[in-house]
Amino acid sequence: MSRFLILVASVVCALSADLRAQDGVFLGGQIKVGVNSLRYSGGQVDGQPVANPSTKLGMSDNASWIYVRGEESLGAQTAVFFHLEYGLLVTTGEMGTPLSAPRFQAVGVKNPAWGRFLVGRWPTYYSADAPLSHNAIYDAGPYASGTLNVLGSIGRNLRYFAGGMLSNTVRYDSLRWLNTGFNASYSFDAQSPDRPGNHTLNFNPSYNDGQLILYWNTLYRAKQPGGPEQAGLSYDQHAHRLGAAYQFDNGLKLAVLWDRNQVEGSAVTEQSLRRDAWAVPVIYRQGLHLWHVTYGEARPFQAQGQKVADTGARMFSVGYEYALSKRSSVAMSYSTVSNQARAAYDFWYPTNTLPLPSGMAGYRSQFIYAGIKHTF
Repeated sequence: MSRFLILVASVVCALSADLRAQDGVFLGGQIKVGVNSLRYSGGQVDGQPVANPSTKLGMSDNASWIYVRGEESLGAQTAVFFHLEYGLLVTTGEMGTPLSAPRFQAVGVKNPAWGRFLVGRWPTYYSADAPLSHNAIYDAGPYASGTLNVLGSIGRNLRYFAGGMLSNTVRYDSLRWLNTGFNASYSFDAQSPDRPGNHTLNFNPSYNDGQLILYWNTLYRAKQPGGPEQAGLSYDQHAHRLGAAYQFDNGLKLAVLWDRNQVEGSAVTEQSLRRDAWAVPVIYRQGLHLWHVTYGEARPFQAQGQKVADTGARMFSVGYEYALSKRSSVAMSYSTVSNQARAAYDFWYPTNTLPLPSGMAGYRSQFIYAGIKHTF
């Protein structure tokens, strides 16, 4: 981490040397950490009870990062911009690990008359519904309180998770006209000779007039590689997410989200799977106070068009945040995921989970959290 901070400082100094050409180079980020209690109960393997892991008290990082961004004016309101962002695990000081991987990395051109183009590594699909709900990435709560607990995977935590920080991406963000706009992207994915045809398409139109938000996001991923033991096997993925939210003048926001995730191919043991899920987030903001409640369900999935019993799950989260300032907030929350007998959903981000016995299903996970978020 210290090497990166030295590099960041050097880049900022170098880029700031000629302020006549630069409109601004900024160093910023977010730190979000807290104390939590995590407990599992009711887990079984092949129908037999097993020991359920738990931690009475621990610490977790819940979306911390640091970035350097800037732009250079080309005249006529056109500018070249860049954004370099890296994840951090503030609790341990780690950086560049699977739990603190590089985030946004891009360079592009923008103009308010026609939008912006960028190339690099960019978030696609999974968290794009942040304006609709408390999604536990950009607010002060933990990952565990977010809707991706049930909207992300199929049947088991992180199995065929839809979207992510996708590399080798070309993206266009349109200008907004009559409160409507869209973004569209193509990702070359691995660009490996042994994965021909491996790519991702994403299209995300939305309407936002400051009160009403309407949202559609569709994702297609072709020739995605199977697991380590599935050499040469692949699958295709189609995912769709619809959402709507309304912001009332009294600070109340009501939202609903629906998601369908389906995969098929040689890397899918069942040949094809389809899962539908939905969530209802409710947010109320009054002055320095924010309350949020979310309920969601992943319906039992279908294999080759046939419903597979007892493969669904429910999530519930409730939380409170208090703004200490414009850039600092504290938060408290309770979150739970309850699985049917053959399902194994969990809190979607690994810093909010514990290793489980292989094949464990039917469990309930509970996460109690108190933490702080600071942006700079």
